[in-house]
Parts: sequence; C-alpha cells; structure tokens
Amino acid sequence: MPGLPFPFAMVIRPRCVFDSLGGLFFRAVVIAVVLLAHASFQVCHAAAPTQGAGPAPVHQVREVYRLPHEPGAFTQGLFFVHGRLFETTGRHGQSRLMELNPQTGRVLRSRFLPAQYFGEGAVAVGQRIIWLTWTSQQAFVFDLETFEPVGEYPYQGEGWGLTFDGARLIMSDGGSSLVLRDPQSFEPLGSVQVTDGGVAVDLLNELEWAAGFVYANVWRESRIAVIDPGTGSVVCWLDLEPVVPLVLDPSAVANGIAFDERNDCLLITGKLWPEMICVQPLP
Repeated sequence: MPGLPFPFAMVIRPRCVFDSLGGLFFRAVVIAVVLLAHASFQVCHAAAPTQGAGPAPVHQVREVYRLPHEPGAFTQGLFFVHGRLFETTGRHGQSRLMELNPQTGRVLRSRFLPAQYFGEGAVAVGQRIIWLTWTSQQAFVFDLETFEPVGEYPYQGEGWGLTFDGARLIMSDGGSSLVLRDPQSFEPLGSVQVTDGGVAVDLLNELEWAAGFVYANVWRESRIAVIDPGTGSVVCWLDLEPVVPLVLDPSAVANGIAFDERNDCLLITGKLWPEMICVQPLP
C-alpha cells in the first residue's frame, strides 16, 4: 500500500492534554504539514505566465509510487472518488467502466458498453458516473455503486475527456477548446480555448480537475498541460517522459490523470500501459 511520501507524512499523536504553548505548537505543526501537502501543486501556478507572454514553462516530475495496470486496457478516463479508483477504456467491444483496487491496481468490478460504442473519458458527479463515447454523440450515466444504467445525454461532436470542478462539467472533443456543461442537464454553458503563449493547443484528451486547474493529456504527447480554466492559458507543462514505461505499440500513448488527494500526487497511465505512476511536479 503506497504511503505518504516524505515530507508529506505525519504522525498523529494520541489525544492528550496539552499545555497552552504545547497545544499551539502542535496545531502549528499540523497546519504546516497540511500546507506542505499541497505545496507541490503550486510550483507552476505561482509563476503563471500572462496570456500571450510566450510558451509556458516545463516542469519535471518525481515519482511517488507505481501500481500495476492491466496491459490490455485502452485507457480513456481515470478518476478517484473519495479514495476509490475508477477507469474507463475504449475500443469497440472492449469499452469498460471499472473500479480498481487503489492499492494493487486489480480490477474489482466492471461493466461493458454495447459493442457498437467506443468508450471515452468519464467522471463522477455525486452518485452518478457520466461516461462519454467517441463518435456516437451519446453520454451514458451509471450508478456509482451498482454500475447500473440510470440515464443518457445526447451531445454534438466527439467526446474525448471529461472532468468536474464541483459546479460544471468540463469536456474535451479532441480540439483546442474545453466545453463547460451543466452537470444535471449536460447542456453546454460556454467554452474556453486553450492556448500556450497565444498559440492554440490542439488534441486535448483526458482531463482532471485539481487545485483549481485543469490537467489535460494531449494526444500522442508525453506531457500534461496545466490550464487556467478562466483564461484557457497553459500555466505550465509537466514532462512525463522520464517515467513513461516502454511499450512498443504506437497506440500506447499517455492518457489518464487522477488526482490522488491522500498522497498529493497525480496518478497517470496510458493506453495499454502495464503500470500507473503517481507523480508530483518539481520546481
């Protein structure tokens, strides 16, 4: 079981009576550790470039832990729900919604889409999982606990990635725009174009929401765009190349980002990858 990496681990002392100075000191230490636990995700936010000011900086990442990943899984979506890990895969006849053991990567349960559908990204909204399809212009809704179908939404265009910021769904379609949608009706609320130094970033794929920013895979690239959702500007890039496993299949591209809140890292994987790797950005 992956534990909290130094310096993010903390030991909880048994409840006891502190004197006033000791109590204040202990509370200060707890607050400091909590702040440190999210400091790694501020490395590029703090120095975010202004729109059109040039290409965003590139940050390396450090590996926190690795998990096995089913090598036949054509990953399209990856997300945590209160510590539980879910994945969606694609390809006709192979598209699955799965819950994974977050400690071992083993598939705990799964449900297939009918063979005519090519599954894409997904996200949980409350007790519902909304799952996109690639070209069928249909999103399917499943119960989080039972994986039973509970609804569906039509939409225009292709479906690639999907995430949720707590108020709006954020969807990619393989272009350079993020579409904002109502989480109840799935109706579009607007869109924002993603740019890096004023240049549109195309082929946006799987999405994740963390620390107030959108994290996006870019198809066929081993890097993640960290996007300001208000302006669409890329504030930095995370270079995944040093941790990408060797897979000879040319379709085995990086795809899948899930914020592991407990370990303060991004769990990443790819289509047909044998591993999932949790990483943190370096300054």
